Amino acid sequence: MKNNYLFVLLFFTLFSSILLFSCGGSEEEPTPDPVDTNPCSSPPTLSLTSESTGCSSNTGSITATGAGGTGALTYKLGNGDFQSSNLFENLAAGEYTVTVKDSEGCTKESQATVENADAPTVSLAFQNADCDSENGKITVTATGGSGNFQYKIDGGVFQNSNVFENLTAKEYTITVKDSENCEATAQATLKTGINYTNNIASIINTNCAISGCHSGNQSPNLSTFEGVSQSSSRVFARASARSMPPASSGLELTDAEIKALECWIGDGKPEN
Repeated sequence: MKNNYLFVLLFFTLFSSILLFSCGGSEEEPTPDPVDTNPCSSPPTLSLTSESTGCSSNTGSITATGAGGTGALTYKLGNGDFQSSNLFENLAAGEYTVTVKDSEGCTKESQATVENADAPTVSLAFQNADCDSENGKITVTATGGSGNFQYKIDGGVFQNSNVFENLTAKEYTITVKDSENCEATAQATLKTGINYTNNIASIINTNCAISGCHSGNQSPNLSTFEGVSQSSSRVFARASARSMPPASSGLELTDAEIKALECWIGDGKPEN
């Protein structure tokens, strides 16, 4: 009887172990709560102000203002080293990244742009030049910029005077420079005032657009403004070579008339 009891007890223990294993009855360890690995839940804040630089000098600056975070704040510009000063000087024009860091290594970065100082603005007043004369004049007015201005015309040297005189009719480039070496340019075209109706038509009609010549009987037709304008380069070249009008006609353009043709073409061939 005692042996039977032991057998039943052994069988029950073995059966319970198998049943517990097969049903996954072992208890699992509880999953621990995640650990906060980001200590920078309240990083510092950062604001930037910048001062412009001269056009040909590195005089710009950035001031960084940090707040919050933990402990003392340090600052760096771009890939430089952190420093206690929040001021970065002697900067050229461009965009910069500034980073602030607190004592726990928490950082905040922001961008600032250092701009060139405002260049001067230029306006021009001019007096046209007579044909084949050097009596043109350009007066320059500059505003804005920094300090005193200097002026130059085309590839010349800078001068203190804002007036350029004794100019012929053509296009000019005026450059203004301020004390920061910031430059601005403007173009002026001096003309002679010669036009087809008042100056050129009589020359052509008297010497070229005559019966049996370029009055419509042969090409080019120089009896109209359009015809003269389209053929102006050819007319001027032949007139300069003294082949128009032909010697056989007994007619000849004077040097002043040939120059008038050149000035008219230079002015853009205005009709009136």
